[in-house]
Amino acid sequence: MDANKIKDESLLSAAARLDEALQLRDMSRFMAGLSQAIHQAGGYAVAAKGAGLNRTALYKIVSTNSNPSLHTLLPLLTYLGLRLSVQPIGNMPGDSESRSNTYRGEPEASQGDSDSA
Repeated sequence: MDANKIKDESLLSAAARLDEALQLRDMSRFMAGLSQAIHQAGGYAVAAKGAGLNRTALYKIVSTNSNPSLHTLLPLLTYLGLRLSVQPIGNMPGDSESRSNTYRGEPEASQGDSDSA
């Protein structure tokens, strides 16, 4: 298998992980997937330089509790060979609920979850 094929498969895998995390509205999973993509692309120092970011700041940006701006996220994704895509909501489980709920950066609790035990 040649290096380009491996790189293409790695990009497809990273894109699928990140897209799934966004569909699930799970920012922690998204950030973990982004961190994994950074490691696969050569590490934080290389990615920070390639995206025009400070390495220390990049660690903070990709932390699971982070809420990066598009201004920060887009150059990083571009460096990694990825991009964001906006699509109409459709044909996803819970679509009617998705439109009425506000995105808060955390996965929604299932109906069986409650605060009391």
